Amino acid sequence: MPGGYVTTLHITLEEGFHGQTVSIAVGALTVYQQSSLRTDLRISRAAAFDTEVAPGLAQVKVWVEPGGLPASVDVDAVITPYLGIAVDPAGAIVFRPSVSMPRYL
Repeated sequence: MPGGYVTTLHITLEEGFHGQTVSIAVGALTVYQQSSLRTDLRISRAAAFDTEVAPGLAQVKVWVEPGGLPASVDVDAVITPYLGIAVDPAGAIVFRPSVSMPRYL
């Protein structure tokens, strides 16, 4: 983000991915897109990436297809720099903001 302070938001895609296409946007910017995403059942992780965000609340929006409606959460990466995203057995997207790094990283 030119001309301003940024912080890193660490996003991990966790359990529940079984070959879907996943897109993630922070604000209006798409920061991740992957087809055929699958969770590694040994570590309950499908993928992980970092993205820079401005301080304050950032809206993270996730689409999983095939699936259902997109889901979103507001995250302050200064307070909770780690965000786990999973799909529960019913197909709902679950967000897990955290102050701590996931155990598998």
